[in-house]
Amino acid sequence: MIILFIVTSFWAYGELGIACEFALRVREAGHKPYFIIPPSHDKTIEKYGFPYTTLLPKSGQVNRILLTDIELRLKPEIILLADFLNYNFCESHYGLTPDDLRIFSGKLGTFDNFDWVITGNQMDTYGFRADKFGEIDVRRYGFRLCPCPIVNPHSGERENTYHYSLFTQNLPYRADATKEWKIKIGLPTDKKLILFTHAPWQESYKQYPDVEAFVKASNEVFYYLIKCLAKEHTVLCIGAKGYFSECENDHILYKEQLPPKEFEQFLLATDLFISRNITSTSLARAVLSGIPSVNFSNSLFFSKTKLLRKDQLPFKPIALVDAILEKLERCYPYRMFPVGWYKFLAPVLKNNPYGKTLLLLEQFDVTNSLKRINELLEDERKERLQQSLRQYKQTLNELPSVAQIIEKIKG
Repeated sequence: MIILFIVTSFWAYGELGIACEFALRVREAGHKPYFIIPPSHDKTIEKYGFPYTTLLPKSGQVNRILLTDIELRLKPEIILLADFLNYNFCESHYGLTPDDLRIFSGKLGTFDNFDWVITGNQMDTYGFRADKFGEIDVRRYGFRLCPCPIVNPHSGERENTYHYSLFTQNLPYRADATKEWKIKIGLPTDKKLILFTHAPWQESYKQYPDVEAFVKASNEVFYYLIKCLAKEHTVLCIGAKGYFSECENDHILYKEQLPPKEFEQFLLATDLFISRNITSTSLARAVLSGIPSVNFSNSLFFSKTKLLRKDQLPFKPIALVDAILEKLERCYPYRMFPVGWYKFLAPVLKNNPYGKTLLLLEQFDVTNSLKRINELLEDERKERLQQSLRQYKQTLNELPSVAQIIEKIKG
C-alpha cells in the first residue's frame, strides 16, 4: 500500500521530522511512503531514502497536475498532511487549496501535533488572539494522528483520533559517555556541554515591529543567563543565523544547522539541553533519550493599558531584569518563543506527564533558573526527572503502533 505524505511548509523542519519518523515505521510495516515536498526539503528526504515529487512555488496549475499524476500513477490509499495548518494557508506559496485534495480517492488524514480539537479556538500569536486560526476545523482534513509528545497521551480516545509515540528509537545516550563524544566532535572535555537550538522561523518576528522590543528584551535576558552558565561550561548554539550567530564569542559557540546524524553526535555529547519552545521535536528527542533538559517560557503579560505591578511578581528580579521590565512597554506570554502560543498550548499541557520529564523555567526569573540548572548539572535533580521519564515511556509504550494505526484506518 502506498501512503502519500504532503509537506507544504518550507521552513518548519519539526513537522517534516514528525512526518519522516512516521514514514520510517510505515516502511517497516511493509508499506510504501511517498512524499510531496517543497524544494527546500529534497536533501532531507533523499537521506531518508523516500521517493518524492517536488512542488513548484507560485504555480498552482502545475502543482494540481502533479497531484493528479500521483493519483493516477500511484493511487495512494492514505494521504497524510504533514501540517494541515500550513496547508490551509499555502495557496499564496503553491496555489493549492483544501478543495484540491479531492483529487485523491484514498483516505485523507493529518498530523495533529497540538490536539487542535481542544486548542484551536484560542491561538495567541505575539500576544494577540489569532481569530483566523480559530475558524479552522481540523476535522475537515479527515482522521488525526497525534504524536506524543507533545499531545497528552491521557487525553482520551476520540473518533478518528490516533495517539502514538513520536519516537520509537531513542539515542543511545549515557551521561558517563559524554566525554567520549566531546573528543569525537572536538569540544573541551573538562567542561560540561550545554546545547540549545535556534530555528529559522524564530527570526520571523522582524515583520512585526511592535514585538521587536519584547524579543530583544527576552534575548538579552536569555543571553545573560547563558553567559553566566558559560563561565564554567561550554555553551553551543546550533541553528539558523541571526541573534546568536552574531553574538558568537568566548561565551557562546555557534554552528549552522547540521544534518540529523551529525546533530545526534552533539546531542550524545550534551550534558544539558536548553529550549524555549515546549513543542520542539529536538527537545522531545533529547528528553526521551535521557538528556537532562530545561524549557523556558514566559507567563508575564503587561501593556500600556495593563501596567506591570512589580509587587505582584512571583519572583524577585535581578537588577538587569528590573531595568528591562521598567523600559518595556509590552510583554506577552509564550510557550513557543517568540510566537507565543501560551493560551493555545495550555489545554494540551494540562496534566500532561511530559511536563514532569524536564525542568520548566520562567525566562525573567534568572536567580531561580540558574539555581535549578546548576542543581541539575550537579545531578541533584536528575533522579526525579529520570523516574518521571521511566513512567512516561511506559505510557508511550502502551499506545498503538504505527502498523496497528494503519490497519485501523484501512479497516
